[in-house]
Amino acid sequence: MATPAQKHFKKEMNKLNRDGLNFEQESIYYPVNRKKRSNRPWWTYSFAGIILFAIMFSTIPTKIYNDLIVNKHDKIFNYLEAHREYTEKSDALLNQHLTVTPFPSAVDLASLQQDKSSLNVLLLEAEKLKVPSAFKSHKQSFLEAMEKRLFIITYLEVLKKTNSTYNGELAQHINELNVKKQLERSKLMGIFETEDIDYTVQADGTIIYHLKTYYPNNSKYNQ
Repeated sequence: MATPAQKHFKKEMNKLNRDGLNFEQESIYYPVNRKKRSNRPWWTYSFAGIILFAIMFSTIPTKIYNDLIVNKHDKIFNYLEAHREYTEKSDALLNQHLTVTPFPSAVDLASLQQDKSSLNVLLLEAEKLKVPSAFKSHKQSFLEAMEKRLFIITYLEVLKKTNSTYNGELAQHINELNVKKQLERSKLMGIFETEDIDYTVQADGTIIYHLKTYYPNNSKYNQ
């Protein structure tokens, strides 16, 4: 039941409203029905929003990361493929002259000079090869091996031109070449470990490495 003061206040308010003055019916005398606030902590909404955001965008960082890794490995693949081709071609040019019998009298000078010129061209091309930053030291090692092959084939040319007898010095140069090739392989494996690139060494010495590349059929390569 309203108190006399409440009845008086209501009477005055009705009079003022009739006179054209509008007042809110909210006062210490008229309790207002407010919307009931949720008892749920505010942070629960923030947490839910974070979860939703994470679900929506979780694939974006993964895609960016994969694209970066694939792009990086793709450059490594191109470099190693070119390195393999230069190595195989320069090896073939030299070895065909080391297997003739009787050696060195049976070596053909014209063929020797032609292959020397071809090997020199390969070396110049290899020097221009673009190399990933992590493989710069390896490129230097494999260029040194190619330079040694060029030296040996030049040495064979001198022997042939001067009709010099074979005194065993050639074996020393071949051993030096083999050492350089082994150092190059060791350098390559060290870089694979530093760059976290999976690789295995087969019984015959072949290095098999795995890269993420844009080439679906080239996820495994021999070195």
